[in-house]
Amino acid sequence: IIQWVHRSTRGWSYGGSVRDPRTNEIMKGKVTLGSLRVRQDYLIAEGLLAPYDDEEKPNAMMEMSLARIRQLSAHEVGHTLGIQHNMAASTQGRSSVMDYPHPLIRIGDDGRIDISQAYAEGIGEWDKRVIIWGYQDFPEGTDRRAAREQIMADTIDAGFVYVSDPDSRPVSSAHPLGNLWDNGADSVEELNNLLAVRALALAAFSENNIRPGQPMATIEEVLVPIYLLHRFQLIAAGKHVGGHTWTYTLRGDGQDLATPVPGDKQREAIAALLNTLTPDVLRLPDNVLTLIPPRPPGLPKSRETFPTNTGKVFEPLGAAQSAATLTLNVLLEPTRAARMIAASARDATLPGFGELTGDLMRATWYGSRDSGIDAEIQRAVNMLALERLMMLAVSDTTDAQVRAIALDEISRLDAWLAPRAASENDPAWRAHYGFGRFRIEQMRNDPASVEQIAPVTVPPGEPIGSGMGESPDWF
Repeated sequence: IIQWVHRSTRGWSYGGSVRDPRTNEIMKGKVTLGSLRVRQDYLIAEGLLAPYDDEEKPNAMMEMSLARIRQLSAHEVGHTLGIQHNMAASTQGRSSVMDYPHPLIRIGDDGRIDISQAYAEGIGEWDKRVIIWGYQDFPEGTDRRAAREQIMADTIDAGFVYVSDPDSRPVSSAHPLGNLWDNGADSVEELNNLLAVRALALAAFSENNIRPGQPMATIEEVLVPIYLLHRFQLIAAGKHVGGHTWTYTLRGDGQDLATPVPGDKQREAIAALLNTLTPDVLRLPDNVLTLIPPRPPGLPKSRETFPTNTGKVFEPLGAAQSAATLTLNVLLEPTRAARMIAASARDATLPGFGELTGDLMRATWYGSRDSGIDAEIQRAVNMLALERLMMLAVSDTTDAQVRAIALDEISRLDAWLAPRAASENDPAWRAHYGFGRFRIEQMRNDPASVEQIAPVTVPPGEPIGSGMGESPDWF
């Protein structure tokens, strides 16, 4: 049974089965699909294509949305057959419908955004291998255990990769191939691709992104998934940092054991992540800012819009803080930091956590200063970076050396700030430096005060649920 459920909020789709407890025979399979999936994909397509000009172009948006529902239907049917998620399939040419797919978005030779291949058609080669292993009929007299071991050996020899849901879902997970809502064999390369797509879409953003007659303020709902288009790919790129690749090897099957991601790849990922903190990436173009008026009666801001400190007037710093928070969540994740310390202690070619925090400070506080709105973005990002380091430094649940490195970086920053807070001529930067010193002194005098720092609100990004840590879509 495939059941279609109308839903006005985010929620999971499900695939499960009823089984005979004596034989494990599947007696019934049931899939529940939520209608909001179509709306989320349609919204992304509206943001990418700006289709509502003199002649509407709904076909491309509808095709992308329906392709996603077809893929999702196959995914949930796979669960009714007992197949679990393979979150590495997106790195092997979309080899399984049991991954969580992000739409594949490219820039065509004509310089325009191409969503024609947003979702794959049909099941993948990994899915076929799983079905063969689980459901193959063998001739009478066949040693079924040996035959299935051969199927598994052939699958391994073919180079298929499997990473489980629990080893992929958390931001803190270590396997660079285990990710949700990502694409491509090289996650750093795909991050850079999505940033290019995002820049192209934002440059073309206009009233053509919403239907005629719709309140202009609602264009913010279309803007959110485009401005944060890279949010999941940066998580994928970040898993190279302090990352380890491994297989679920059995003794004697010849698969690789756990190995750290090479140092040059980790540093490439760090550089790509730090790039997402720059004003060039975080600045909203003027053509976007002039489009968003205050919300009309009956359409208040919601969790689907950006946070703001300016009342009803849209302001770009709330969006920038949301995007920067996503990056800092990856760079300064406590478990990742502890892995970096342990790995670099064994292998000096790998970056340690101290190297990462030093790079972060050079990209933020110690970097060259801009002016105007870019300077405001820099100051906002600087404070977010400092606050995240302070959270690490005072956390009782974080590894002691991670806390020590974070505190040392804060102390070095304080020493750097001291003369500048006293002698800086630019009043905005002088105030910024002085406030940074104030926050550091406050942390030292009252470590518990750090817990009172209000977290930055980030609009939800997944088309299901509200965060990366929720339950998977199977039971």
